[in-house]
Amino acid sequence: MSQHFYFVTDQGSNIKAALSGKYQRLACACHVISTSLKHALPSGPGDKGESEDLQGLQQVIDDVKGLVRYIKKSGLNAALTKSVVQENDTRWNSMLLMLDSVIAQEHEITEALKAKGESQRIENVDFSLLKQFTAFLQPLKVATKLLEGDSFPTIQQVVLQKEQELSYHRETARQLPTWRGLGPPAHSPSAPSGYTYVYGQIRKPQRTYVKRAVH
Repeated sequence: MSQHFYFVTDQGSNIKAALSGKYQRLACACHVISTSLKHALPSGPGDKGESEDLQGLQQVIDDVKGLVRYIKKSGLNAALTKSVVQENDTRWNSMLLMLDSVIAQEHEITEALKAKGESQRIENVDFSLLKQFTAFLQPLKVATKLLEGDSFPTIQQVVLQKEQELSYHRETARQLPTWRGLGPPAHSPSAPSGYTYVYGQIRKPQRTYVKRAVH
């Protein structure tokens, strides 16, 4: 009977060994996205320190991390409309949340730092690069949120999301092949067909479960 069942798991060697030969296993699509990004992003296993663009991006990310740490420790959060988000190293999208929280309040943070005589903490942050980088990550965030749903079926979305992501990033790479152009010019990414994308959130329809592919 086990041949009619599949276990959906991460790609840990222990779970793969436990299921090997006895059960059929499918890799979790969200985990695949996460693992791929960890290898592709700055300071990840795939970063050999040979790319000037990656090193430049890593420096900007490190600058933002330091800025967020200062804001948290100094109590500057109280002067902002919303709290900035600190990165959790175990989840790639927490870095995106951190960057988005700083980008959204660039002016407020700049003014608050100026009032404390700490303007140097934000002067070297390249917000243009950050916005392009977060625009690159947003479609992957959309796909992850869609595929990790637990109150509606998602398996029919795996191939559709894979093709949509490949199409999007191939087209973007053709237009602007460096890190400074991985994102679309100035608009938010489209949500999967049937969904809406509003201020970083995916709004799904209440009753529609099967979406058609985006061409």
